[in-house]
Amino acid sequence: MIEEMRSQLIEDLGALDVPVHPPWPGRVAPPCAIVGFEDGRYVVAGDTYGSFEVLLTVTLLVGVSATRVADLEALIEGTLANTGDWSLKGVDEPTEFVESGMSLLGTIVHIGKIGKL
Repeated sequence: MIEEMRSQLIEDLGALDVPVHPPWPGRVAPPCAIVGFEDGRYVVAGDTYGSFEVLLTVTLLVGVSATRVADLEALIEGTLANTGDWSLKGVDEPTEFVESGMSLLGTIVHIGKIGKL
């Protein structure tokens, strides 16, 4: 069930028109989105008996360019539009990521989704 939720999320994010990777790939090429796991928590109790919430992250990365902020904001908006059945937990402040020697601008979108046993 959890794998299906994560796989559906990756499929839904395909609408971003950038590569969408499962948990952190060996190498990234911006722009891209990476579906990963929340630090310290992956599945927590839900609000009702027999329910649970899966917590995931979507890391969004863009290359350094004159339009990097607008490019990142477009990816954020696209992510929000294509995760409508997930609850938004927050979006981190954009920051510099260094990946494979590249300096990238990125952010992490935190989302959760309720499931039932």
